[in-house]
Formats: sequence, structure tokens, C-alpha cells
Amino acid sequence: MKAALEIRGLSKSYGSKLALDHVDLSVEEGSIFGFLGPNGAGKTTTLRILAGLAKPTEGSVTLLGHDLARAGSELRAEIGFLPDVPGFYDWMNAREFLIFAGKLFGVKAEALGERIAVLLELAGLGGVSARIGNYSRGMKQRLGGAQALINAPRLLLLDEPTSALDPMGRKEVLDMLASLRGRTTVFFSTHILADIERICDTVAILDQGHVAAQAPIEELKSRYGASKTIVEVTMLLRKALS
Repeated sequence: MKAALEIRGLSKSYGSKLALDHVDLSVEEGSIFGFLGPNGAGKTTTLRILAGLAKPTEGSVTLLGHDLARAGSELRAEIGFLPDVPGFYDWMNAREFLIFAGKLFGVKAEALGERIAVLLELAGLGGVSARIGNYSRGMKQRLGGAQALINAPRLLLLDEPTSALDPMGRKEVLDMLASLRGRTTVFFSTHILADIERICDTVAILDQGHVAAQAPIEELKSRYGASKTIVEVTMLLRKALS
């Protein structure tokens, strides 16, 4: 399979603190890739570099066949990004906000209208006319996902999209992401193992700036999953009293 994302020797320092230490990753095109690690492991730093919001100290990143260090706006138009806490104009409704986002990307009016209708249904917001300021956290995360897809990106970068959501909100967001498999490459950063197991094809585990492991999810589960043996003991009351 062709790689949508290749990272080689990626490091990032903030003064004397080393946030990323020679990270190597490869993400197949069309897959849902899980980037798993505890808070502070370096996940957000990696996402910021991939989104062009920070520069690495050393190393190289290839996105969709282009060297990120030399890429221009043409490459960025192929990428969607959802930060861990997306920002909105609370006085807008979902349709107005997506029109605004689409115009920023230069999406033509006819294509934009059709795309917004599809994305609102995908996000479960098709019949919602309320202002964004009245949305739940789950609704805002789903709208953020729709906004990240407004430019029909080939690569979608997600930073903790299910963080702080209740179980129903998490399910809604994960169902939305799972529907993208095979159509868009999804790079999904999270600290929640259950979410990774539910929708991801491959996972990389980041710990203190190092990649501890990277493999298909089933391979990692078989390699590191612990076997459990449950022994049930039933004791008759008569025997217990003897």
C-alpha cells in the first residue's frame, strides 16, 4: 500500500526539554491510524508539526508524497485538521460555519452547498438549526470533524477528538470517523485505548517522545495482550459449615 504519511527521525526540543526523540512512523493511504499515548507523551507536538503549526528541530516529514519542509499552500489544501479543543463562532449555526470554512478554502459555491449537506448528515447535524453556542461538547466535536472535512482532504489529522466526551458523544464521533475508512487517511491521536481498538487499523504507541511500538492493531493485541484464566469456585454451604 502507498504511504500517505512518512516520518523519519522527527525530533522537537523546547529549550532543554525534548518533546519528540527521533520518531519514525508510516501511515498507509486510506487507513485509520491510531496514535496512542498518555497525556504529555508528545502527541499534540507531533500533530502541530504535521499541520504546519510548529517546526521540527530535526527529521523529515513526507505528506502525500511531498516534503513538508518545502510544501506550500497546495499541500495544505489537501489536509484537514481538528485540534483537541476546536474554536467556533457561537452566534453561527452549523451550516453558516461550514459555509465560512469552505470559503476560506476557496471551495466553489455549487460544490460547497452539496458538500455541506453531506457533511451535516455525516455529523448527525442535518436537522439542527440551533446556534453553536447552545451545542453540547459532542455536537461541537462532530461539527469540528465536519469542518475538518470541508475541503475534501486526503489526510485528516485529529488531536484527541473524543477527549472529555460522554459515552454517547464518543460513539457518535467514532462512528463518524469509521465511515471515512478507505476514502480519507485518518491520523487519530488519543490516550483512550478502547477508542483505538474500536476503529483503527494500525496503531503506534508513543511514550515520552519515543515510539514504543507500531503494528496492526490485531498484531499488537496478540503480542502484548495478557491471557486471563478465571477460576470459579463453588462451595456448598454444608461443606462450609463442616
